[in-house]
Amino acid sequence: AEGSEDEPTTFTLTATASAAVSGQQTVDLALSGDADADDFDGDLPSTISIADGETTGSVEVTVNDDDAVEGEETATFDISNSSDGISLGANTSVDFEIEDNEEQLQGDFNEDGITNLDDLGLFAAAFGSAEEDANYNGAVDINNDGSIDLDDLGQLVTFFAEEFSL
Repeated sequence: AEGSEDEPTTFTLTATASAAVSGQQTVDLALSGDADADDFDGDLPSTISIADGETTGSVEVTVNDDDAVEGEETATFDISNSSDGISLGANTSVDFEIEDNEEQLQGDFNEDGITNLDDLGLFAAAFGSAEEDANYNGAVDINNDGSIDLDDLGQLVTFFAEEFSL
């Protein structure tokens, strides 16, 4: 499923039992992937409960419209550690893609929200490298051709000129 920070999306996470449960049953819920708790509003639930006599229990999580430049992220929710009255089936995780609505500044290779000398340092450290080199940094390969070269430098100079023009 996909969501966005533009119009914050609410995801419903549902645990389903094969039959009505006896007594309240729970499963633990954990977040993994490259998204974290800050990508959601409020506190993340740590369990899903299924009430006595029911077959499902649900919780909702809402995407947070933060100010961080993150690109698209994946939020993986995993259930585990079921209570004694139920057992886990084969499907114990679900992935949600979260589309970021902040745009990365051109030339802001370290994603700190500004284009500055720190970014120029990252570029300099990778200049002359190719994908197979240890010092290659894909973030500074501006034209995405697998090498950090004069073409990338020309674009970087343009970024800096735009950022620092009066």
